[in-house]
Amino acid sequence: MNTPKKKQLHSPTVIITDKEEKIISPWETISPEILALVFVRVPADELVRSVALVCKAWLAAVAGPYCWTDIDVEQWCRRCTSSSDVIDSAVRKLVRRSKCTFQRLSAYRLGNSGFSFCFRNGGDFDFPRLTSVH
Repeated sequence: MNTPKKKQLHSPTVIITDKEEKIISPWETISPEILALVFVRVPADELVRSVALVCKAWLAAVAGPYCWTDIDVEQWCRRCTSSSDVIDSAVRKLVRRSKCTFQRLSAYRLGNSGFSFCFRNGGDFDFPRLTSVH
C-alpha cells in the first residue's frame, strides 16, 4: 500500500558560509509589511500575547509599526476589570509601538492621561480619530 507523500510547499533555505550554516525559515523571507497585512485581522491583544511568540519574523512584524496603524482595543478594554490606568498604560505602549503613526484608535474607558497622550503623539495627520466610550 502506497502512502501519499506530503508535499512541502515552502522548505527552509540553508545558507552556508565559511563560519556557519544558517537555516532560514520561509517566514523570514516575507517582509514585515506583508505580514502586517495579514495580522491586522487579528485582535490587538492576541497579536501581543500569541502571534509575537510564533517566530522571529512574526515578532519583528508585531514589534514594528506596520500592525499598529489601526489600534482597536475596545473589546479588550471591555473585558479588562482593572482601573483606567491599566488601559491608559496599554494604549500608550501601543501608540509608541506604532511609532506614533496610528490613524485610528478605538478604546473603552480610556482615561484623560491616555487620551491626551494619544493626541500629543497622533502621528502625521491633523486630527486623529479617537473613539472613547465611557
